[in-house]
Amino acid sequence: MYQTDFDRYFAKRMGDRLPARFLAIFSAVLFATVLVIVFLGTYNYPALQPHVRQAIQQRFQSLILEQEPKAEKRIQKEDTRTELAAGARENMALKKREIAKSGLLAELAKQPSPYATLPELDEAEIDISDIGFEELSYVPRGHFEKRQRRRKHVRSGELSLDDLLRDPYDYKIKRDASLVLDVPAMLTSAEKRYGYRDQNEILSVLYGKQNIIQNCFNKALRNSAISRGAIKVEFEIDPRGFVIPSSVRILDSTLRNRAVEQCIKKNISRWRNFARLEETLPSHVVHKFIFN
Repeated sequence: MYQTDFDRYFAKRMGDRLPARFLAIFSAVLFATVLVIVFLGTYNYPALQPHVRQAIQQRFQSLILEQEPKAEKRIQKEDTRTELAAGARENMALKKREIAKSGLLAELAKQPSPYATLPELDEAEIDISDIGFEELSYVPRGHFEKRQRRRKHVRSGELSLDDLLRDPYDYKIKRDASLVLDVPAMLTSAEKRYGYRDQNEILSVLYGKQNIIQNCFNKALRNSAISRGAIKVEFEIDPRGFVIPSSVRILDSTLRNRAVEQCIKKNISRWRNFARLEETLPSHVVHKFIFN
């Protein structure tokens, strides 16, 4: 065997050993697989979420409607009564027609009345004692004292005020009452007097302490107890420059959180950043804190 024959049978590469058709099919499948991978990797999946969610909701709603039992139709009593009344009227009309066709009414009209020979009531002499009536000295018990059940039926019609009143002008209005007023003590007692303090000075201190008040609200906000609200606080400032602790009061609050309200009152009672004045009376402050 020569070197050329050996190379022809044994020295072939992999591409030379595979047929051309297999290579073409393999290349096409590999190219299609790469295209699918690139398409799936670059597709916008978040855009499908609304459509998928809507489809799930529609399917879930249809399942609930399928499982819900169908309500049976209730037969109304009024409808049944109307049908029965209509049937009774038809039967009565049929009976009247049959009697009219039979000629029974004409025969009865030809016969003489059995009451024709009886005397008139004014001419007859009637003795009540012979009849057997007996006067009772008591009210008999029976159907006289029983109340008849009223039918559940209301007649519709127009009524005036005169129809509702037995006698339109036979009524009397009496206006007589004893009135007792509970007068608060604050109205009768002497009004408390307050001193003067510059408003700009008060606002500067309030704005400086705003972060401390906000921290009380943020603590409750972390616990998801409240989301927003407002609180109106009243307090007095001593002429020496500090808040009187016993004067701190909450006038109005929409927080509905006792911990936050007590925290705000406690912080306000510690304020000592106001200027000293020669005034002898404390100043009165009402302020509203709003939280969002």
